Amino acid sequence: MRFRTSAYLDILNRSYLRPHPRVSSPNLETTLLFLEEESVGSTLRAEVDEPPTPFPTMAAAAYGSANVPASCFEAVDVTVEGKKGEQLGLRVNNNLVVVKVERESPSHGNLQFGDVILTVNGQKIDRKMFIEVVKKMTTGAYKISFKISRPITKTDLEMSRLPREYDPVPGYKYHVGVMFNITGCKLALPIKSYNNKVYVTRLPEDTLSSLTLHIGDAILDVDNQPVTSVQETSEALIKQLKAKGHATMAIEQAEDPAAKAYVRAALLAEKTLDLDLPLAPDVIEITKKESGRFKGNPSLEPTKVIGKDGKDN
Repeated sequence: MRFRTSAYLDILNRSYLRPHPRVSSPNLETTLLFLEEESVGSTLRAEVDEPPTPFPTMAAAAYGSANVPASCFEAVDVTVEGKKGEQLGLRVNNNLVVVKVERESPSHGNLQFGDVILTVNGQKIDRKMFIEVVKKMTTGAYKISFKISRPITKTDLEMSRLPREYDPVPGYKYHVGVMFNITGCKLALPIKSYNNKVYVTRLPEDTLSSLTLHIGDAILDVDNQPVTSVQETSEALIKQLKAKGHATMAIEQAEDPAAKAYVRAALLAEKTLDLDLPLAPDVIEITKKESGRFKGNPSLEPTKVIGKDGKDN
């Protein structure tokens, strides 16, 4: 049985301070008996008083909201294999939520934006340990097992949920989209209103919107509140995401060729209103790299400046 020095001394001191009911004066044998009783008792109390946190609850906490129902997550086992020198291609935040998966990396197709890493090779870890473990494992060929909690972003829609006086349209399918508020991640929802229907026009990668929606989706309601304009939709979503940590939407999605053609025409018909759009991830990376290069070499100057007319100045 192993004890940390401080814990050992603490238990030892407490053992000598009170007599054991079966022994009048403490000795080495008595002290060892006390040590065993103290350690086992502590273990039992920990098991009774602090049961393991359910995985879905851990995931909701990682997202930054305890209001997200456990039913919004599912536990998934994932294995990622890579060659020696091949980066995992994964970026996580402080709560071990996946916020970036590099394309064509070993993680691509296995892990995705929004996944919450619960264990690595069966071991529960924090972010610091995760970085250290992954760095050590990827020095050679590797095979890493993850247990993750994955958000459920799509559920069946009961037709009774559709807004009043709205009938299902042939050529379209309907479902409920579930959007989550993940701390530190952008919403980035480019939408437009056309014929009293709100369409998703494009989806920047690694955003809350990209986790749930697809280009061409029509948002019919937000948590049973019918929406027909960009302002109504954005305000309702932001309100629910802040209040509950998640929001549901009735989604209409084109299915047959004629419906898809209509949606394409709708997306091109009017000016799109973009909301909260981040720069593309590759642009951010290039900008950071160049900024660091110029800071490290203050004497560097651009060799050319191209004006608006396209000519060198």
